Amino acid sequence: MHAGNNVNIKEAGESYSGVYFLTSVTHRLVPMKGYTVNFEGFRNALPSPPKVPPKDAQPQEEKKKEEGKLNPEFTNLSWKLEDKAVEKAHAGDKLKLTADCSQMGSMKSVNVKIYEKDTTTPDDFIEEIKGKVIGGNKVEAAWTFIYTEDEDDANSEEEKKEKGYTKPEYYFVIETINGKHKSSKSGICEMMDWVEIEYIDAYGKPVPCKKFILLSNNSLKIEGECDMNGYKKIIELTHSTKWQIHFID
Repeated sequence: MHAGNNVNIKEAGESYSGVYFLTSVTHRLVPMKGYTVNFEGFRNALPSPPKVPPKDAQPQEEKKKEEGKLNPEFTNLSWKLEDKAVEKAHAGDKLKLTADCSQMGSMKSVNVKIYEKDTTTPDDFIEEIKGKVIGGNKVEAAWTFIYTEDEDDANSEEEKKEKGYTKPEYYFVIETINGKHKSSKSGICEMMDWVEIEYIDAYGKPVPCKKFILLSNNSLKIEGECDMNGYKKIIELTHSTKWQIHFID
């Protein structure tokens, strides 16, 4: 043992045990007293502090056991637009899919599966998104309403001939991440029809404040008036009807 060596001191207590770098070493052999070694040095490193797990840390096995004992429930499934419950939406609308929940334990997320409803064939799976568990009693997920062709229903061909396209009807279900527990189906959210009206004169210039009447083949009637640019957008029309427009002089 000499200066420049590392020495591992053991059983000297937590404060003094550890690896020391030797700066000087004195060896002595004294008759009748024997052999002794004196050394000086410094610690290479301080003892590592004990690892303390985060307060919310939980071993994976314990989590699995906990989830196995739980019986999560999901109720009051709802489609929401700007925090208002809706049953219809336009393509591009940003919706919230919400539900109440209970017995969630430490679960922070769920799977939300969206389907397109069919009447004569199995429902079409559209998309799976992640939902957040909020406060242990709420589930919330975000989804942008999209248009998908609904060609599997019994009246799809008739609807396509009448309107030129088919209108989808969506619902969603919520599942725990392990897939062992899931909700019943949400209510339906269907796509709304809409129409844009623009009235121009023979020279292509807009005619302001032009009044009109929309008449459907099942006797529905909508009266309206274009704006100063000869324009009007009606954002909700009844599904599966033909409309005619009449301008009023």
